[in-house]
Amino acid sequence: MVNNRYFSDYDMNQGLKLSFHGEIYNHEEINKFLNSYYDMDYLYNSELLLHLIYLLLNNEVNDLVNQFKENEDYEFVFSDDGSIKPEFNFLTAILYASMIVNGDFVFSISDSENTAISRDVIGSYLLYYGKNNKLLFTNNRKTLKSERISDIKTFKPGYMMFNNELYPPLNPPWKRITNNNLNNGNSLNYNESKNNLIQLLKQSVNMRIDGLEEVGLFFSGGVDSTTIAKTLKDNGKLDIKLFTVGVENSKDLEISKRIAEDLNLDLRYSVVNEETIKSEFEDFLNIIEKGSIMDYGVGMTMYLTSKLAVDEGLKTILTGQGADELFGGYNRYLNIYAQNKNFLNDEFRKDIEFMYEVNLKRDIAIANFNNLNFRSPFLDKDFVRFALSLPVEFKIESSNDKLRKHILRDLAIDLGVPSYIAHRPKKAAQYGSGIHKILRTFLKKGSSRG
Repeated sequence: MVNNRYFSDYDMNQGLKLSFHGEIYNHEEINKFLNSYYDMDYLYNSELLLHLIYLLLNNEVNDLVNQFKENEDYEFVFSDDGSIKPEFNFLTAILYASMIVNGDFVFSISDSENTAISRDVIGSYLLYYGKNNKLLFTNNRKTLKSERISDIKTFKPGYMMFNNELYPPLNPPWKRITNNNLNNGNSLNYNESKNNLIQLLKQSVNMRIDGLEEVGLFFSGGVDSTTIAKTLKDNGKLDIKLFTVGVENSKDLEISKRIAEDLNLDLRYSVVNEETIKSEFEDFLNIIEKGSIMDYGVGMTMYLTSKLAVDEGLKTILTGQGADELFGGYNRYLNIYAQNKNFLNDEFRKDIEFMYEVNLKRDIAIANFNNLNFRSPFLDKDFVRFALSLPVEFKIESSNDKLRKHILRDLAIDLGVPSYIAHRPKKAAQYGSGIHKILRTFLKKGSSRG
């Protein structure tokens, strides 16, 4: 896989110009689609997306038309005869391309008359925008602040700005499924659903390590990160390093050492203390700018782990992000279950839709600061779509369910994760590492001195 760490520009006939940053993971699928129309060399990332859009602009693709017909937001693009109006060919081609591409990216594309900007549907790359004399776009809020722009907005994942107007994504993975198809877990029993999740997870992991010789993993010894670790190990094609930080004798450190030894995995860890937090806090705060004590706790754990990975020479690191939102890991879901469990699926969908705002933008900013490629297999859009279609009962059994995430825990067992990990109750990284407690003490001292 070609790793386009920075924006790359490509021009093509018809006056198309593309700037692209990121990775397209389903390049094999899209290359097959392109070759069903043209005899072409194998393409990656920028060139692949540009040729896909070119094809969509110049050929009638039935599924493209059908996707827009099924979406009431886009009734305006059709003529009375059911065809797409010529003035919307560029808009519909790019929205459809964004829908079928599975990856982490931001891009802009223009022709002689139109300009479009978009990002992936999960929000795995940062994108902000604001206006002074013109609209400006950047992956760093401070760039806009330096232009004296005060009204800085986060570009919503999956959305497209087309000629300065925002359009929603086509069929995003958090959208409720209305038809019965292969991505609909409601049509499958528990074991069938679990096996489908296993295959989707393996596919997601394999796509995210394609072409790499080594990869890192943010590791806490919980079921989420250990499931990713075991999937990586079973792949058997690259060097894997696990990274954990925590205070001396913290639960995450101890359990991580145990599971790494049991699974014969290479664990790199760092013991931190209040002096560590004190020496790193200013740089850390400069990255995330502001946040709650929870943001500081989660973020500092991520920051210190990222630095550990960079010190080991890693460029790409995987995370277990998304598992709690998809499978009901948070304790707050029990309160919703107690009120009406039928509300839970909508809550899961909402949490995935807005995860970029709550968690991802903080964690990706930290990874960017440390020049790390940040990839989340659980947030693969095919995995997300299927996981969100599953019945609540596969995830949470009652309003008193202290374990939760049952189908994920069971698939972990099937993958060979030991039971003492698969059935380990959730403990957030900032608590399991002991960093939250140190931060509270550190901030309290700073407040008393101020």
